Amino acid sequence: MNALLTKIKEYFSAKVIIELTGIILLLAISLYVISGNVIFSSSPTDPIPLGLFIGAICLGAVIFIGLITYNVIKSDYRPNIVLSILLSVLFIIQLITILAFNNNIVYSMDLTIGTTYIFGYSLQTIDYVKSIFAFLMVLLICFIIIDFMPKVFKDYEPVIYLLIAIIFVLNLATIIYSFITEFDKIAGLFKMESFEELPDLALHSFYPSKNTFGIFLLCSMLGICYIAIRKYHHVWLVLLVLLLIPIFLTQCKLAIGIALALLIGFGIIRFLQTYKDNKQRNWIVLASIIGGVLLLGVILLSIPKTAEMIKGLVDNMFQEKWGHSTMDGREKIWSNSLLTMSYFNRFSGVGYKIFNGILLNFNNADEYYYFVTADTDSAHSTYLELLGNGGISFLLVWLLIYSYSIYLLVKLFKEDKCLVSFEILVLITITTLSVLEGGCIIFPQSAEYLFFTVFLFVPLLASKNKTTLRLFY
Repeated sequence: MNALLTKIKEYFSAKVIIELTGIILLLAISLYVISGNVIFSSSPTDPIPLGLFIGAICLGAVIFIGLITYNVIKSDYRPNIVLSILLSVLFIIQLITILAFNNNIVYSMDLTIGTTYIFGYSLQTIDYVKSIFAFLMVLLICFIIIDFMPKVFKDYEPVIYLLIAIIFVLNLATIIYSFITEFDKIAGLFKMESFEELPDLALHSFYPSKNTFGIFLLCSMLGICYIAIRKYHHVWLVLLVLLLIPIFLTQCKLAIGIALALLIGFGIIRFLQTYKDNKQRNWIVLASIIGGVLLLGVILLSIPKTAEMIKGLVDNMFQEKWGHSTMDGREKIWSNSLLTMSYFNRFSGVGYKIFNGILLNFNNADEYYYFVTADTDSAHSTYLELLGNGGISFLLVWLLIYSYSIYLLVKLFKEDKCLVSFEILVLITITTLSVLEGGCIIFPQSAEYLFFTVFLFVPLLASKNKTTLRLFY
């Protein structure tokens, strides 16, 4: 214990603590400017107060300039030229796009009832300013995570462990809060008479939606996977399994699916890690787990209420039942996103956050789909979000950086199989989320996707082998 405390004191010097505090403040300020909240996105209809917006911009600028200047002088930090140019070009394209926005366009959409919905969308001066600075903050987050943090914190593991601890404490607090304030919902699961009651019993803690809660819990699952892959102990496996309980209670089908995939992925990694040491034991354990899961499935399906619940969740994902299915709602939002983009230049997009404002009008228009699309300004797809907000140019830069992470994984495989194994789990998570959710790694707009971006890039770029893997670096 004393040795651990000594090691912590050696790493977390005054300089490291000051820099970490500055980075955390800068990222929090950036998220506030982008979304109106530090932890999760606020309602799209709630504007950020102008005074707080300007104050956040000024404070963020001071912290950023201070961090960069200090490390250039004291730590021989040099910003990456290629990444800086790419982000600068993106900003110039977006600046021109936003300033050239046409306030006179008339938008229209054919409704299910047979009529046509027509509306206009115009920007005030402050809307231009907020859009420009929000995009600037998105690029700033990308730069801090992909360039600044890996170079400043070359010994990245203490930073990653600190991040894992922060996420775990946050999630533990939200789980306890949820179990206390929403206990009636948990009790209701054992009393409900039909599946129609299930959506009303989903837990969301203090988050605005069950999906946000579920995705935040996935962050903790990834963090525990990182620790367990590095140094396995049975307690980590127990924690992974226990985290499935609140994830299932959120009823976020996407989070449930990814959580099960992570658990299976971790099992495969653990099987391969220990295969040479004890082949016979591994096959016995694997057979026992598969048999146990199959037996549990048979037992659950033999209970009428449980079987109805499982079938209902599956049906609600793909079949039009109880109003609309999950995929039915997604498809309508994707259609509205493409309709929004059809009025603008494909290369530069609609304009950052302007796209979401127009999309919100389309999503609120059709009463037939109102239950699944109302008050949603997200495209529920990373690719559509990138194309809508910044066009092909935005998507291409995202794909380039994303491809670079895969390039690093391939090159690092022989040097650090544990890290690569973990990053594969991160890629499974973010790739799945990218298809069905509007959050975005690399250019994150909310805290949970910021965590995913750090998990993916900081360990890769700060690894001891990165100097031999030059592409951007």
